[in-house]
Amino acid sequence: MKFKYIILIIAILLAVVGLVFDQNAKAETSLENFMPQDSEALKDIRELREILGSTEQIAIVLEGGNIFLEENLEILKEIDYLLNSSFTDEVIESQSLISLYKTMGIIETEFMNDQTIENIPYDQRKLFINSSYTTSVVNVSIATMSDEEFISFVETLEEKINNLESDLEVTITGQSIIDSEMMKALTTGRYEITIIGLILIFLTLLIIYRSFFRAFLPLIPIILIVGWSGGIMALFGMSYTPLTATLGALIMGIGTEFTILISERFEEEKLKTDNRNEAIKNAMSKMTKPILVSALTTMGGFSALIFSDFVILSNFGIMTVVNLSLALLSIIFVLPAVLAISFNKKTKVKENLAAI
Repeated sequence: MKFKYIILIIAILLAVVGLVFDQNAKAETSLENFMPQDSEALKDIRELREILGSTEQIAIVLEGGNIFLEENLEILKEIDYLLNSSFTDEVIESQSLISLYKTMGIIETEFMNDQTIENIPYDQRKLFINSSYTTSVVNVSIATMSDEEFISFVETLEEKINNLESDLEVTITGQSIIDSEMMKALTTGRYEITIIGLILIFLTLLIIYRSFFRAFLPLIPIILIVGWSGGIMALFGMSYTPLTATLGALIMGIGTEFTILISERFEEEKLKTDNRNEAIKNAMSKMTKPILVSALTTMGGFSALIFSDFVILSNFGIMTVVNLSLALLSIIFVLPAVLAISFNKKTKVKENLAAI
């Protein structure tokens, strides 16, 4: 096969460049950006945010002792002061047991105790302290921030709170924290998922074929696709979502099936001839059409997602079609080059094993 080395070198270089650029790829974790941008629900949320200043909240939970002890009330006051002095850009409003007492005109902590708390309606005080007075909550309304800004804010807040000397256990939580952690978990670790998938596929093929070359060969075109895909996403400025982050595993499953079919056919054809180019040509001529039809029908099914009003589904559809196209290119051009280079080596290994 002509130009086999050139094809492989170009394919590998493109994959490496793609992986390099993919390191700086962003992950989209805002649930609002996944929704149809013209939906009435989203418009209502944004209108409410303009009126209130924010619809995002976090909660700082303090627990582990009698909240009405002098030192614990002082910690509450310090946290209240910290929020309103050190985070003026991030914090819109904070409400706590201290601010609740201030509405009653009580500022000094010596007057904050289990007797005076009874003068506050239960529906109000239950928002800030439990019935046994061992847990208190500081509710914080925060400004709308990017994912990076929000993570930085929470980390800085945790650090400053941890510097306060207290016997209470302090935890920062809330729906915003949960959403951020969930989306971060879904959109990161894509390389780990891909590597684990490749290892599992390799081990499965190794058990079946009992040959390192035959187990590894079908994976080479698939590994390259991972780099190409990352490069295309970087080229068009696309961000990873919880769905597109799983594309590596999806393409491995589909692409490996195609490479195995051609590799198996090649093994059969090379038994009929000693001419490697002829064996590759026969294998490709007999398998390209069914693989092309299978890939195109799969692409047709996933392409329906492109027309979804939900951005997350539309992006997933686009990148699935792109990755399947890359899989076809890799199988049609790269796999024959790999087979051409590995043909003689694999034949020698087979002869050595037969001699043993």
